[in-house]
Amino acid sequence: LTPSAATFSKASPADVAVSVNTPSGSGISSVTLSEAAVTKTGHWTYSGGTLTFKSAYLATLENGAAVFTVNMTNGDTAEITITVGA
Repeated sequence: LTPSAATFSKASPADVAVSVNTPSGSGISSVTLSEAAVTKTGHWTYSGGTLTFKSAYLATLENGAAVFTVNMTNGDTAEITITVGA
């Protein structure tokens, strides 16, 4: 994932987009936060190699570091830390 860390401000909310370099034929099967599944609908999208975390979802998280695990369809995983601030 590029970048592997990002910042989200509740005062100036914006979607957080990261590039995902998946092996040919692979995609994203799920995203988890603290081992709990993050529902795709309304929370994240994946298209054209870009994973986008939606600002409306990020605004609901507590301030601090949120470590997301991205699970690929081929079994690989990657992490991104999004630091949520006021």
